Amino acid sequence: MRSVALLVSLIGLLVSGPIWAASYQRWDGPIVDPIQSVWGGNHSYSGLNLESGANLPDSNLSGANLDTADLDYATLSRANLSSAHMYRVRLSFAELSFADLSSAGLSNANMSYAVLKNADFRNANLSRANLSYADLSSADLRAKRFYESFWPGTTNFSHANLSNADFSGTLLISTNLWYANLDNSFLFSADLSQSTHGLTATWTGAKYSLNAVDNSGNPIADTLFPTGMDQAWRDAAGMVAVPEPTTALLLGLGLVGLAARRRV
Repeated sequence: MRSVALLVSLIGLLVSGPIWAASYQRWDGPIVDPIQSVWGGNHSYSGLNLESGANLPDSNLSGANLDTADLDYATLSRANLSSAHMYRVRLSFAELSFADLSSAGLSNANMSYAVLKNADFRNANLSRANLSYADLSSADLRAKRFYESFWPGTTNFSHANLSNADFSGTLLISTNLWYANLDNSFLFSADLSQSTHGLTATWTGAKYSLNAVDNSGNPIADTLFPTGMDQAWRDAAGMVAVPEPTTALLLGLGLVGLAARRRV
């Protein structure tokens, strides 16, 4: 009887707990099986294996170690990739609309031609990432860094759609804006002084701070621009300086209440 009870208990554990651990394909050949957590041990994700072209919408991969993963053409819309390690990951032509990439490590990632509409990059590391031709419209790009002094390189936004994207408060050192679309973007207190090729980009309706104050009357840091993008140039480009926004305008332009623009 004891043997039968033990067998039943073991079967119960197998049925109630996750049986399959998922793997991911590295672009340099090896398969990592199972996926590891950045906090140690196996990651709890047990869905489909991660590989080029995989259909993985709504997946919870928060804290997954996915360094050098091959996810070109994958569908990861609405996926939770917060705090994931994704160094040198390949996400070209991938679908990541509304994905949560907050605090993710994306240095040297290749996301060219990816669809990243409304994606959340708050506090992410995007140093040396390739985002050329990517659709980042309405994305939250208040990233932690776009540059690392110990490993210089360029974050590439050439030809990217950055319309309505939020760069408020960011330091855009060594970012390539070659023919990028920054129409209606939010640039409050951002430092673009060391970005490159801004003169080739479009900026219609882009909003920036100039002698601005918040609702309590406290000064808001001016947006800084590179040489050549002086006040006259910005006016001609259709950019909008916001000197003293009212409460209603602040809510609309993103200085406060920005959470209202995020997905629910």
